[in-house]
Amino acid sequence: SSGINAEYGQMQVFRLYIEHRPSDIMSNSMNQGEHRRWGSWHGWDTEALFNFKYFRDSQYNETAEHDVALKTQLRTLLKNFVCGHMREWAPQKSIYIRNNAPWVQFLNESQPQQDLCRFWYNNGFKNWGWQN
Repeated sequence: SSGINAEYGQMQVFRLYIEHRPSDIMSNSMNQGEHRRWGSWHGWDTEALFNFKYFRDSQYNETAEHDVALKTQLRTLLKNFVCGHMREWAPQKSIYIRNNAPWVQFLNESQPQQDLCRFWYNNGFKNWGWQN
C-alpha cells in the first residue's frame, strides 16, 4: 500500500463490518448436509447486493425478509456513499451491519476489532485469517 500511497497520495480507508447471517429459512435450504451457516461468510454481502442470484438453486432456493433486509441496507449504504450523502461515515469510523435491527451501527473506535485481533495473535491464529 505504500507504493499506492506514493503514487496517488494518502488514501482514505472506509471500514464496513458485516455480522448479518442468512436467515434460518435460507440456512436450512442450503445443500450442506448436517451443517448450517452460523455467521456471515466471504461473498455473502455480494450475494445480497446482487439479489441472491449467483448461488440460487445450487445452494438455496428461498430468501426471507431477514435476507432482503441485508440487501436493502447494502444498496442504501452504497448509493448514499457514492452520492456523497454519508457525511457521518469518515475513515476514522467504521460501519457495522448487525444481524438484527438496528441494522446499521457506527463505531467511533479506531480499531473496533482490537480484542478479536489480540485473541488471534495470542493464540497463533494469525496465519489462518484467510479462512474468515
